[in-house]
Amino acid sequence: MDTKKYMDSLASQQAALSDYIAKSIAGISLPNDKAALNVGKTNFLTKSAWVYIVIGVIAFIAGLIVGSAAIWITGATAVACGVYCLIKGKQQLTAEAYTNVGTEISEGVDKTIAYVSKQWTDFVVAQNVALRTDIVASDNSNADKVKALGWITESSWLHVNTDNISSELKDADSQKSLAELKAVMPKLTDALNEDLKLACIAQTDVVKGIGGVIAPQPKPAVSAATAAAKS
Repeated sequence: MDTKKYMDSLASQQAALSDYIAKSIAGISLPNDKAALNVGKTNFLTKSAWVYIVIGVIAFIAGLIVGSAAIWITGATAVACGVYCLIKGKQQLTAEAYTNVGTEISEGVDKTIAYVSKQWTDFVVAQNVALRTDIVASDNSNADKVKALGWITESSWLHVNTDNISSELKDADSQKSLAELKAVMPKLTDALNEDLKLACIAQTDVVKGIGGVIAPQPKPAVSAATAAAKS
């Protein structure tokens, strides 16, 4: 039994899925810089901040005009409260934005895993069906066939280490840094490719194991007389 076609097909499938993983992870959209995180976004604190600031400025000016220390002090206090609320509001928006980016990355990775897992499962199932067919059709003994079929009792499914991926994302998100989130992307690609590699190794072992039992059958020897008659 010639296992080369199976090995070639396996290598081709790994290369195709590895390429998909790289392009899929790289295609997850990330903000270009920190300023882009909060563009056009407001919350209760930022809205309240401007109300405090506007009212405070008016009260401060009015207090100076009428010469009332109580009024301008109240105005200055309102401005200070407004600035504080503005700072806290922007900090809250930034934290939410980083969380949203982390969620987008996580969702993108989940979609990649789902696609790659399905493609790999379909490939392995189809290859195992073909292997069984070739084993049964071979000229080997029934004992050898049974032994060879035993190699594909356990299929080489793709097992993704989601805990490792979640840990990488959690660590990057905790830093609240776009640089950290961008730096984790290649790590996620490497992690998925490593899991794919392990699945490929497992399926390679299956094919090699079968090849060790169902060896290619030697061609019948052709006698000199027969060769001469054909010539």
